[in-house]
Amino acid sequence: MKHAAVRIAGGILFTAFLVGSAAHAASEAQSAGAGKSAPISGSDFQKASRLVQEVFGVDIAAAKTSEQKLALNLKLLQAARKEAEPAVRFALFMHARDAALSAGDLGATLATLEDMGNSYAVDELKLKADAAAAIFKSARATLPRESFTLRVDGLVVAAILAERLDIAKQMVDVEASAARMTSDRGLIKMASARAAQLKQADAASLEHQQASATLRQNPRDSHANQIAGKYACFFLGDWRRGLPLLAAASDSELKALATRELAGPVAPEAQLALADAWWGIAAQQGALMQRQVEAHAAEWYTKAAAGLKGLSRTKAERRLKSLAESSDEDYRPPYALRRPTPLVSSVVRAGGAPDNSPDGAKNANLGLYDQPPIEDAGAYYCSVRGQIMANRFRIATDAKVQRVIWYGLFHPEPAADQPSPSEFEISFYTDAGGVPSKEPVRTQKVLAPAQITAGRTKGLGTLNGSRIYEFQAALDEPLIIKAGQVTWISIAKAGSGPQWLWSNSAAGPKGSRASGSRSPGREKPWSAGSDDKQMAFRLR
Repeated sequence: MKHAAVRIAGGILFTAFLVGSAAHAASEAQSAGAGKSAPISGSDFQKASRLVQEVFGVDIAAAKTSEQKLALNLKLLQAARKEAEPAVRFALFMHARDAALSAGDLGATLATLEDMGNSYAVDELKLKADAAAAIFKSARATLPRESFTLRVDGLVVAAILAERLDIAKQMVDVEASAARMTSDRGLIKMASARAAQLKQADAASLEHQQASATLRQNPRDSHANQIAGKYACFFLGDWRRGLPLLAAASDSELKALATRELAGPVAPEAQLALADAWWGIAAQQGALMQRQVEAHAAEWYTKAAAGLKGLSRTKAERRLKSLAESSDEDYRPPYALRRPTPLVSSVVRAGGAPDNSPDGAKNANLGLYDQPPIEDAGAYYCSVRGQIMANRFRIATDAKVQRVIWYGLFHPEPAADQPSPSEFEISFYTDAGGVPSKEPVRTQKVLAPAQITAGRTKGLGTLNGSRIYEFQAALDEPLIIKAGQVTWISIAKAGSGPQWLWSNSAAGPKGSRASGSRSPGREKPWSAGSDDKQMAFRLR
């Protein structure tokens, strides 16, 4: 593939490295499956890029401030999602990425590249790493240092788990430099731990490569199966891939344990026994691998606990609690390797079910907390100078909230496909007897662009058919929430413009929602809702 050097307003010179190599491009396309197109290059890309510049040239030239560039990013993304012609669509994604880069916003850049990677077999991880390096080089003086460091840490983890150690090495240096700029001892320790993990990954990867070569010659080699299986399960946390290998291991204990799990125990007592066995194996490992095996044991403790009683249930719950208390959510080592969650969210169709059970179930495949909007569930007006709403939630383990995603609609609906960014106030409260506390523990005002989703409201009278928008914002500093702690979140629109309604999610326990009023002269304290309505938001 050809490289296209792109000069971006704001001083960033970024190389559009579409695919890392021909071999990796083939690997990406093969793993992508049906539906992904090959990235566009050469004269086809140049022609499509000129068309984008012709149509959006005025918008590109007018985007001077970071806010304007982020608005341009979303406008180009929306056009890309509607565009049917592959070359033009790809060019729109690339120009959207350039706008986010020029704004110096790593979060928006990563989300754009993820969106593009859903449609094209590009080297998404390499593109993200290059973007992070470019932003750090060009805009380090104005970066939100803590959130930038955490995002780069996520790229390091993703690279290690993807066995892309070249990218991990590139990013670990950026993470270390960014962490030092924060002067945050926890972040500095985390960056140091990632560097140590990378060294472990180098050694483990070499051993794994040798074992894989042996298995290609002799798939029944028990020693090679054990090395490859431990690397997949204990280091990468890829148990689906590693368990069949461990079932052919030379170690009789590991072989028997993997075989038991592959049989799929369903009785709570059998699940508890399996969890106990993995817990014992974890204690024999070094810190990093111990954490991965403990996390796997926790999955079985969680499955078993629901059907256990008495001391057996108490034991399972204590193991889960001890794991949560030693978690890395507040930067405590050993900084477990966790697969990143997607930045692009979806809307549940009318009558659909939510991504989590009511009142705080955590879904590790989605994020810290997920309560998606449902098209026919309704919405509530929310304004900092009018009615305000809050929703309670709990997270199963200690959590570090870095990003909030929320959903709503405008009234009247904007004429433009892509409305201008709106100002919102995000607040978190402790629980005060079933309602939010009088004063928030954290309040932050954000300017959030509106990203169009595929959802439209149903059964809302005059608001029926209104478009549901997604909004995202990174917190200035991570919010630490303890396991099981009841917390309330409130989101309200500030500033001028159309009124905003916060979308509802699926029904939950009564009292999950609270309302109040800040209308001048008509202020009302928080009061618990008498229905089962819940608000739509996600935490990352």
